[in-house]
Amino acid sequence: MTLATVNLIEACIYNKDFDSAEKYIKLIENEQGSEISYFKGEIEFGKGNYEQAISYYKRAVIKNDSLAIFRLADIYIKQKQFDTAIKILDMLESSNIKALISKSMIYEECSEYSKAIRCIEKALLYDGTSVELWTYLAKYHRLNNDFLKAEGAVCTALRYSSSNLAANLEFAKIKRFQGKVKEYRLAISKILKNLRTEYRDIYF
Repeated sequence: MTLATVNLIEACIYNKDFDSAEKYIKLIENEQGSEISYFKGEIEFGKGNYEQAISYYKRAVIKNDSLAIFRLADIYIKQKQFDTAIKILDMLESSNIKALISKSMIYEECSEYSKAIRCIEKALLYDGTSVELWTYLAKYHRLNNDFLKAEGAVCTALRYSSSNLAANLEFAKIKRFQGKVKEYRLAISKILKNLRTEYRDIYF
């Protein structure tokens, strides 16, 4: 399986040119590997044929294709089969941060915020300086009505990146939920100021 052919298939799928992607797949169809099943799954997923996509992804999953695992979980999430999606994600290493974030988002969808918090806390063991993870932790604590812990988490995120948009937005939300109107308005003003600065840096 040549890298050039793989790149062509990926480009065709990205551009939703599924007919061309299928033609290129036929050139390498006799070769072994999880990539072929994964690409066929991507084509069916792109067409909206989720059951057929699941069949192909499962073949790739048997060969421990992590991309197929994530995509298979995505389909089950779309179908609201959250328990199945969790089981699929559990096939990955327990230290897989992307899987832990995905699981936390499933638990958020189910309003199981304590479980979402545990997923992010586990992820932070492997990347304790991630602004994204600290912001997620703040969000889930806020949704769980623990504003003190939410504020602590978001302040940690802002210590690592004071201009991070997601972290600043979460800080503003926490202040709004706490009923601290003045601090909320100041937080929004900071966000708008940062956005104006970024716009000026890009276009002028």
